[in-house]
Amino acid sequence: MESVLSNKEKTVSRVEHFMQPFNLGRTLKNYSNVKQKGFSFTDVLVRLCTIQVLGMSIYQATREQISRLVLCGEKCVYYRLMENPLINWRGIYTRIVLRYYQIVADRSRCEGTKIIRCFVIDDALLEKTGKCIEGITKVFDHVTRRSVLGLKMPVLGYWDGFNFVALDASLHNETGESGKGGLTAKEQRRQYKASRDKDSFGAKSKKELTQSKIDTAVQMLQRASGLGLCADYPVSDSWFTCMEIIKEYTTDIRDILQVTAP
Repeated sequence: MESVLSNKEKTVSRVEHFMQPFNLGRTLKNYSNVKQKGFSFTDVLVRLCTIQVLGMSIYQATREQISRLVLCGEKCVYYRLMENPLINWRGIYTRIVLRYYQIVADRSRCEGTKIIRCFVIDDALLEKTGKCIEGITKVFDHVTRRSVLGLKMPVLGYWDGFNFVALDASLHNETGESGKGGLTAKEQRRQYKASRDKDSFGAKSKKELTQSKIDTAVQMLQRASGLGLCADYPVSDSWFTCMEIIKEYTTDIRDILQVTAP
């Protein structure tokens, strides 16, 4: 793995090879008409994934002139696609996850074995430096016990007994009681603001920024269950352990009391 990542051109080829079984052209056929500078949606998406694997930003990848990552000689090809409020990024990721389970289905069967499946809920801190980022606030870092500029990202993972896959995620800020999120009025005014149709996927994602992370976790569990993914129980730290989450898995009050008892 290290040898592959050390050669950026080779990494591009390996990621493209890895993505071939996903047949993205067919899996994401609803986006076949979406193009950027003549490049198909799936071509740009695979290159975005490659940039993430390399641990680089779009700016770094285009600045270093990695040949197969420079599309039309500019980085705007990536940014325009990512900023499109009409693209359902959560739906796209869900389709890819379902395709993944189709690919590994035969390998994951083990007759006569009791398999424990579970959902895993946790959140990550995305620390940032730009105060002009849309919706950015100061958020509390539970590790360092201080507030830092950034966003929180609740993530829902799924362990099927053989594979662990991230199923869903969301971005959240923390505005606090003042509603300012630790920023000055001037810093708030300078933040990027985009005009979006209220029914667009971009507007819905923006609305999630201020939603309760518990409510988001419940919604992610409901969406996962709607995909037909079965789990014996959820796993989370104490912060996400609450009645709302537990009720997603049992309607028997005796079970709830047993789980929440000290």
